[in-house]
Amino acid sequence: MSHTKKNLQDNARYYDEFDHLFSVVSDGSELLNLGCTLKGQQHKYPVHAQNQMIDFIADLGDFQSYHKILDVGCGSGKGAQRTRQMTGATVVGLDATLNHCKYPMGKQTKICADAMAIPLKDATFDRIYCIESAFHYADKAQFIREAHRVLRPGGKLVIADILLARGWGLRLFHKLMKRAVAAATFYELQNYMQDALKADLRFCSSSDISADVRRVFPLWRRAFRNAWQELRKTYSLATLSTIMVALLAIPTLTKVIGLKYTVLIFDRCESTC
Repeated sequence: MSHTKKNLQDNARYYDEFDHLFSVVSDGSELLNLGCTLKGQQHKYPVHAQNQMIDFIADLGDFQSYHKILDVGCGSGKGAQRTRQMTGATVVGLDATLNHCKYPMGKQTKICADAMAIPLKDATFDRIYCIESAFHYADKAQFIREAHRVLRPGGKLVIADILLARGWGLRLFHKLMKRAVAAATFYELQNYMQDALKADLRFCSSSDISADVRRVFPLWRRAFRNAWQELRKTYSLATLSTIMVALLAIPTLTKVIGLKYTVLIFDRCESTC
């Protein structure tokens, strides 16, 4: 079995197991991102922060109503629907997990396919975005090459991912997160820069929003505690404890071992970004 095929199967098993948990904890929002709370703002529930994350990505990526946009790792498609609602753009969702592909996306198109082998024509999209999905990919370099291929000249690739600022934290963090989020690999910024350069994508910007994401974790912990009894009907104590440890540990780890929640933008262009 190829490494990529095993990676896809691992991701499918993970979401088959935990989609119910995400739905219960997020009160049925069906969004899968951590969310962000920008400085000076407050949110009462995680779903509000999740929506703000999607809107923030759209603002950073300069999504316009006339754009055709690809949401890679779209999950249920609710994030893509939010993007369309807020920007008026045409949004296509792509996800490799069969259960996610079954969710309807209204009038929008959803494709069930591997992000490392996008089954679409060259130069199809003005924007591609990938929120908290890239760490699932066993071969990020291939994903970036595919993103370049299906981007139109002048198009942008926006990636929101958890990056390692110092390589020595990789083993500790990956051991904890392998089970919690089915992570294949985590990159440092320089890894993304190198892969993008090889794929002829130009680096535009890097935004560290770690503090904005950390503000959401108290909401997730409260939601998780409130849903504990319901979740115990489906999940073992050991499984739930692992998730709770991750929720407690990630905010601290972002400071101790140099993790950064980062939004990266790359441009397929000839001119300076």
